[in-house]
Amino acid sequence: MSTNHTKEPWQEGKVKRQKDSPVVLIPINAVSAIMTTNPDDARRTIACVNRCTGMSTEFLEQDVDLFTPKNLLIEQNEKLKKLNRDLLMGLRQMMEDCKLHDRLAKTVIYAQQILKDAEDLL
Repeated sequence: MSTNHTKEPWQEGKVKRQKDSPVVLIPINAVSAIMTTNPDDARRTIACVNRCTGMSTEFLEQDVDLFTPKNLLIEQNEKLKKLNRDLLMGLRQMMEDCKLHDRLAKTVIYAQQILKDAEDLL
């Protein structure tokens, strides 16, 4: 999933006109701006980007109607699958940690028994 784009939400900043040029710069955050000759295009771009928050670039590049319930569900399903994989990986790690804890607990109990047996011999 591509995530190298400027994070949302984008906000339209003050239009900055270039001297003797039809090009305008419209800031969207502290480090990024849209360069265009039509401020209305920038406004539309910002609205589209913000509306698509959470959708992968790959999903947006598909030739489908993005906002049908079916396609939104497909994108949501992909997110849930990734979340499930992440949770499963975390669960596996927890199981390994529990096994280690169990082995440590048995070792402590065994050491306590040896200590008790040694004290009984004295």
